[in-house]
Amino acid sequence: MAKVEYARSDVLRAEYGLSPRGADGFYGRSDPALSPGDLSDRSARIGERLDEEGFTEKAVSVLRNAGYNARRNEVGHIAITYDGS
Repeated sequence: MAKVEYARSDVLRAEYGLSPRGADGFYGRSDPALSPGDLSDRSARIGERLDEEGFTEKAVSVLRNAGYNARRNEVGHIAITYDGS
């Protein structure tokens, strides 16, 4: 059974037909009939939806509160500055 913290991602994956989570907690296979371009588009749409729903900024906030220098980068991904130490 999927953990609660994965619930939103799992709902979106089911909605877009992309790599459903198995009973073991790992993502399964996507439909092999989907082209690489279609897989990429679906994955991007999931990321966009999570960003629109505020998940990216919430994750950045959690990381900052944990002491990381985190931000949402130019392409909408979470970035953490590494100081090299």
